[in-house]
Amino acid sequence: MPKSTPIVRFVVSALTSTAFVFASVAALAQSEGKTGGDGSAINLETPSVLPNHSLGGRLDVRAFGDAEGITYTTLGLRLGLNQGWEVGLRGVFADTTSRSLTGGGGAIRHGGSDIEALAKYKFPKSGRADIATYAGIALPNTPARKSSALTLGLTGEMPLGKNAYFTLNPRTVFLSGNTIIGFGLGLNVEIFPHLSFVGDYTPILSGDNTRNTTNGARSSHDVYGAALRYRSKEGRFQIDLGYTNAPGFTTGASLTPGLDGSGAFYLSISARR
Repeated sequence: MPKSTPIVRFVVSALTSTAFVFASVAALAQSEGKTGGDGSAINLETPSVLPNHSLGGRLDVRAFGDAEGITYTTLGLRLGLNQGWEVGLRGVFADTTSRSLTGGGGAIRHGGSDIEALAKYKFPKSGRADIATYAGIALPNTPARKSSALTLGLTGEMPLGKNAYFTLNPRTVFLSGNTIIGFGLGLNVEIFPHLSFVGDYTPILSGDNTRNTTNGARSSHDVYGAALRYRSKEGRFQIDLGYTNAPGFTTGASLTPGLDGSGAFYLSISARR
């Protein structure tokens, strides 16, 4: 029997895992609650799409210390289209630098840029969950990668009571010889009117997404983020202040941690019209 391709393994695992988790969450949810509608989490994509002809933007700055030692800036634009479609363009930008191996004998070059164009489709709502899928083309320019790559994701969201909702976001970037698959889990809990706690965690299921700072060998580490979020009454403006170990919110960057467990304080500002 022939081996399944990475894209087939991703789709099958994403669909089955999402269905299982949403079934479990549905059994625990106690009321109708409210959907998030923010369009993005810290490192996750949500199923929210903009109305037709609406335009949204996001500016995100993440300042790493420790081994990573770089400040990353991410810019994103989204445009709502008809019948549940949305298109977007986003990019992560930073200087390129080197980190000497603690074991001696070389250095790790890191930083650079990652630009991604994507399209997202939100399925007609059926039941309590909002579900969308998206695909994109990434154009990285980093010491590790300079060739284009396909990105793919599935995202779902379900309310938990009246003041919280749960997000799932399995996603992948199809790098030649090193397909990276992560399964993102997110939570948004309203603490006070317009102020929420937002957190996400992405276990890496397949692929190597960083390097060992002792010997330079490829390795794998999970990705996380946590923040306080202020959102305006109409939902047209939001600001996050938090901490994460991912350099940005493109699909590739959201699956990549800082070197040697490095984390970053970050500020993110989003607006739409």
